[in-house]
Amino acid sequence: MNKEETKKTKEEKRRDLLQQIVAWAKKYDLGDEALVERCFEFNDDGTVICKTNLKLDSMIEPDFPKSIKRVEGHLYLDSLISTVGLKLPKKIGGGLYLDGLTSAVDLELPKEIGWSLSLNGLTSAKGLELPKEIGGNLYLNSLISAVGLELPKKIGGRLELNGLTSAVDLNLPNEMRCLYLNGLASAKGLELPKEIGSSLELNSLTSIAGLELPKKIGGNLSLNGLISIAGLKLPDKIGWDLFLNGLFSAEGLKLPKEIKRNLHLNNLTAIDDLDLTDIKVRGCIYLDKASNDEKQKLRQKYPNLRIK
Repeated sequence: MNKEETKKTKEEKRRDLLQQIVAWAKKYDLGDEALVERCFEFNDDGTVICKTNLKLDSMIEPDFPKSIKRVEGHLYLDSLISTVGLKLPKKIGGGLYLDGLTSAVDLELPKEIGWSLSLNGLTSAKGLELPKEIGGNLYLNSLISAVGLELPKKIGGRLELNGLTSAVDLNLPNEMRCLYLNGLASAKGLELPKEIGSSLELNSLTSIAGLELPKKIGGNLSLNGLISIAGLKLPDKIGWDLFLNGLFSAEGLKLPKEIKRNLHLNNLTAIDDLDLTDIKVRGCIYLDKASNDEKQKLRQKYPNLRIK
């Protein structure tokens, strides 16, 4: 077989593969042949690379071409309700969105996900095998239990587990930027990392029992469910805002030495115990429930602080 015949055979194979992807793309309104040729790369080994985002809103049952081994953008499969026969690409450069799935049984996720993974429909971690590392955010907001949940060792963005009501069996990664656990009713069993690069939200906690906060929080700290904070050691510095909107009294409140943006105490009505001595707040202190007279007294007492 000469080179011309070999080249022709490769071209024919590429053409056949192109037509397969074109037929598949038309089923999901992804565009015509010209658009497919621009957005997909066809390799001699029979594999295909998608060079852009893939949004497959109408795909309910698995119908993803096995030849597509990589998606360089985001892959949206939120309408998918079954994993039977689903063969996902080995690598996704952007995010993978599978919020329609209620079970992870038979789900084989890519080994590499460059940005976010969204599985907000899962109520159980049974069968869930997550990648060791996720470049962006991980959304698991319908999980009600951490039993069987093995999280990635590194999450480059935020981790959202707002459906959990208990921290029992929850083993958090040592490295993540943000953590949202807004469903936790108790801090029992909760072991937080020593450092959170950005924000931490624990807005359903009503008691500080068992709560040990990270020593460093680079973004917001939100504890709006607490009605008393006496005995809780807050970090010395808060990178952005501190939210304590559940407090009615400042009794026992020991604020961080520095809050780089704003302090929110919007339900505070008794401010006699509020000690702002040597506290540096670069933004404003919000006291929505305090009277104008009380706010004016604080402004006179602490002229360097902006009381709102």
